[in-house]
Amino acid sequence: MNATQDTPLVDGFNPRDPGVAMLARAIDPARPALLVHCGPLPGAGPNATRLVLDVRERPENGERCIPAQLPADLRAASAPPDTDAVDPALPLGRRWPLALVWPRAHLGKDFSEQCLALAAMHLEPGGRLLCAVRKARGGASLKRSMAALLGNVRVAARDHGYHLHISENVAGVDLQLARAACERRYAWSDPLLGELELLGVPGVFSRKHLDLGTAALLRHLTENGTNGGPAPSRVLDIGCGVGPLSIWAARRWPAASVLAVETNALAAALARVNAVRAGLSERVRVLHRDILTMTPPATQLEEVPPGFLTAGCDLAVVNPPTHAPSELFARLVTAPASFLRPGAPAWFVVNRSGSLRKALRRSGAELDAPVEVPGFHLVRARWPASLHTR
Repeated sequence: MNATQDTPLVDGFNPRDPGVAMLARAIDPARPALLVHCGPLPGAGPNATRLVLDVRERPENGERCIPAQLPADLRAASAPPDTDAVDPALPLGRRWPLALVWPRAHLGKDFSEQCLALAAMHLEPGGRLLCAVRKARGGASLKRSMAALLGNVRVAARDHGYHLHISENVAGVDLQLARAACERRYAWSDPLLGELELLGVPGVFSRKHLDLGTAALLRHLTENGTNGGPAPSRVLDIGCGVGPLSIWAARRWPAASVLAVETNALAAALARVNAVRAGLSERVRVLHRDILTMTPPATQLEEVPPGFLTAGCDLAVVNPPTHAPSELFARLVTAPASFLRPGAPAWFVVNRSGSLRKALRRSGAELDAPVEVPGFHLVRARWPASLHTR
């Protein structure tokens, strides 16, 4: 596979997955193909267009990459709109003879159904939709979804418990069903966030409710604040998701500015929408970036207005992806050291603290004893001034 060494660091993508190999065998590099969140497939090249969810997903074989987009009405809710209005029946502007879907099961069945709907909507007459899925992980359900969208489906191949399902666009697409899947969204609230209602969509973490780990961290910070210290004026939220930690911090400390960083395109766009809805867009700035590629101070970034973060941050809040490969996890949890002023705290929430504490110690961080709450560990880390002056 012609993939860079960074490929395994993309959330949910496994280039060794048998389903990926099955899809790759169906690619004809001479013909156009639409890859709906498949990751980089062998055989894909300049004739392929790939929808990507994460900022770390880059062209691997010369294919065109298009970031995932929110439904048009939600895009219009952000300021300014992320993209121009498009035809809801053909969001990507053209049709393909072949569309491929590799479901990322950890993102939920609703996201897989949305991927199938997008693929079906963009098939030309006679075009084929292929989906490789593990039989034991929702294969039968997604097979039914394909049949409902296009009126037919068959199993074309099997490999190590995976099935390759194929549907053909011979009688048209059920556009009403497809649009409903593509426009699905959720609205939820939580007492920890007051009366505020946050929006979520398929493909983002904690799309339907406040994540239990985030709730545990918010509960602790609400009860303990800064442990008697001054209120922070600059807060960093790494992996902000749809924005609950950022929005909570901006409301908790009305004089604070918050820099929220998120690699997931849909989550970053929703965090902006939720900040606008909360009336906090001037103090909560969301970057669709990889924190590992950012160079502090943040004022060097064109997306951040001059003076927004003029010095080191006073607090970082992080709910890290514990399912990430160990190398990526270690780099992510030590990233706050570059953005915090010397001695300023970073708070983390994890199910188990062993790997986190090991990575933090290796970076030179000073750690408090973890706070244990049901199901989670809360860890506070601080990097001394000596590390910042090396």
